[in-house]
Amino acid sequence: MKQVVYFVVFCPIFILAQFGNKNLPPESWMRDGKWSAIVTKEIKADAIEIERLKEVKHASYICATAIPTQINFSEFTLAEILPNSDKVYRLIIKSPNALGLMVMFENFKLEGKAKLWLYNKERTYFAGLYTEKDNYQLNGGFLTSHVLGNEIIVEYIEPKNVKTNDFVISRVYHYFRGLKSGNGNGFGQAGSCMINAICSEGNAKPAARDAACRIRVTGTKFSGFCSGTLVNNTSEDKTPYVLTANHCSAKSTITDLVNWEFDFLYQSLSCSNPSSEPAALTYKGCTAPAYSGTDNGENSSDFLLLKMNSALSTATYDFTFLGWDRADGNYFGNFCYHHPKGDIKKISTSNDWATLSSYGGNVMNTHFSMKWTSTSGGRSVTDEGSSGSALVNSNGLLIGTLTGGSALCTNLDGTDFYGRFFMHWDKYGSSSDRRLKPWLDPGNTGAMTVRSVKLSGAPASISENREAEKFNFTFNANQLEVSWLESGYELSVYNSLGQQVANKMTRNRDLMIDFSSLVNGIYIVEAKSDQGRKVVKISW
Repeated sequence: MKQVVYFVVFCPIFILAQFGNKNLPPESWMRDGKWSAIVTKEIKADAIEIERLKEVKHASYICATAIPTQINFSEFTLAEILPNSDKVYRLIIKSPNALGLMVMFENFKLEGKAKLWLYNKERTYFAGLYTEKDNYQLNGGFLTSHVLGNEIIVEYIEPKNVKTNDFVISRVYHYFRGLKSGNGNGFGQAGSCMINAICSEGNAKPAARDAACRIRVTGTKFSGFCSGTLVNNTSEDKTPYVLTANHCSAKSTITDLVNWEFDFLYQSLSCSNPSSEPAALTYKGCTAPAYSGTDNGENSSDFLLLKMNSALSTATYDFTFLGWDRADGNYFGNFCYHHPKGDIKKISTSNDWATLSSYGGNVMNTHFSMKWTSTSGGRSVTDEGSSGSALVNSNGLLIGTLTGGSALCTNLDGTDFYGRFFMHWDKYGSSSDRRLKPWLDPGNTGAMTVRSVKLSGAPASISENREAEKFNFTFNANQLEVSWLESGYELSVYNSLGQQVANKMTRNRDLMIDFSSLVNGIYIVEAKSDQGRKVVKISW
């Protein structure tokens, strides 16, 4: 990816916020749907190409093959004319045996109050709502997120005062693994040994957990998953840098980066696996300021520094930027938060040493080698799709990124190899695109460590006090009554998108919050003080 540094020059983009609004399902779901009269396009994936993609090594966990198409807007069915004269166009796309589908548009731009959704016939899963704020390429390229199943509906609402270009659906991505089909269960299929990040093991390093994200790596011929981490720099200016593994970019070009996606908070709200897929905060597009080299870690530490194109806002979520430690040494007692096989976020724990090693045997000390150990919840390891995830030391700071290894749920004693942050820093020449130093220490301070920090500027907790466990709540006439063991704490309530909808402080143990103005749904209630923190999920 040598040309990556020129990406901004050759491919201008829009700066956008969160991609799509997963809180607003298709408006037509409130009306009767007549699918029999809608034009259907059936496309078929190449079975030989799928088998070839399954065999690709040292890349993202490739889950989808791209099928070239030429479906014009003029082929859509005008399905409805709404009372305000807006027009509703629909098209059905089918691809036999697909677990999910994702659509690439060309010459496409959402204008005025135009709206776009993709959804399944069962109305259990949708991608969107996309509006003009989601236009992210000046050239009219637009890649949606995936929808489950082998048959989806593309629904486009054209405002009465808009004349839509005759756009084209140029590619359909056919998912052959990495998703579960049916009943809205779209999360991945990690091994049964994996422990959810919200379990007690994951509470040990909440800053690292919150900073971890899933990366959807998409090229013109495939789509797959890796893991990454939002990282802090010495200026603490909240530049949205995400650190991952360079081998995740294999089979990609610099122009593909505009279509990469970052999913934050893609995790269970409880220690048990959820019955349906949790909503993530999704952001589209990035550039790549620096990377370790074109190898897969055999001759380097295998790092890739990405800079998200999106502007992060505390109005959406108070994101965590993970701190790091660039010292040269071994570390005892480490953690990893990751997305194996593109699944919801998991936690792996080691009560052992991460020792200096070589991944390919060509260059010594580029990596840490380590094994995972058992906890009360089992023995969670890593898998394909975990690549790029952070190795976090006992102080809660990033010290490496996953290149690969032999650890699997079927091989719990396998060894994993993490490219060392010490090597990422400045060991691959003086060019700024081959080192982390110019980007993560822009002021040239020489700092050896940097703390974890929130987007709001508050320091992020690197460990969690689990002593104060007694946390009770009841509803009484639309009032949430809370009682905690601690005297004097702050209580925050967040909706399913991570947006804060209520906040109060008390000097006592009891507190009351009015829920009468909140819509029914799932909420996260967080209580915290200097002595501890407690989080629960409630249904209102």
